[in-house]
Amino acid sequence: MNMSKRINDITPNEWSKSKATEIQVGGDHYAKQKEYQPAELIQKLKLSWCKSNAIKYILRAGNKGPASEDIKKAIHYLELELEIETEKT
Repeated sequence: MNMSKRINDITPNEWSKSKATEIQVGGDHYAKQKEYQPAELIQKLKLSWCKSNAIKYILRAGNKGPASEDIKKAIHYLELELEIETEKT
């Protein structure tokens, strides 16, 4: 279980003692509301690049801009994944 901190909210001393998964650079759209960082889930599940991006956008939908934009991005990555899978067969 992980509750991330925004990079701007920690001191340099805390930074050196923190794990990368405990720090979020560039906002708080994961740190504020997510029990797990998307990167942790993606690594544990060994997802492809396209599936990973879809998960990332699904998890942050509505927390960094309009949810509809993140949902569209997730759909786009799933369409890419489908194309790749279709070409394999």
